[in-house]
Amino acid sequence: MEQQSLILEGITAQDVVDRQLQAYNAHNLEGFLSCYSPSIRVALHPGGQTLDEGLEALRLSYAKLFAECPNLHARITRRIASESMIIDEEEVEGLVDGRTVRSVIMYEVLEGLITRSWFVE
Repeated sequence: MEQQSLILEGITAQDVVDRQLQAYNAHNLEGFLSCYSPSIRVALHPGGQTLDEGLEALRLSYAKLFAECPNLHARITRRIASESMIIDEEEVEGLVDGRTVRSVIMYEVLEGLITRSWFVE
């Protein structure tokens, strides 16, 4: 069962996170959201403060981000991957104030969708 729940029709966790990143960089909100489970929970780590819970909350957050940051773009600088967990270090540019930031994001992928995501503080 573990293998079945982690890989859906030959799609790996890395494939899902890569597809999500491509949609993010294209500001394709619907493509971005299609990578997430309806019950997605986005939180800070450590601490667990919830940033977004559910697709509608995620839609509102990223619609605003894409509208406010037309030059927003992320690039993976380092990745650790297991069958269901991806940890990416990213360089994000094009933020509202023009700065570039490095961030670490962890993704849990089950049955072809991102079910949880954590931004490491």
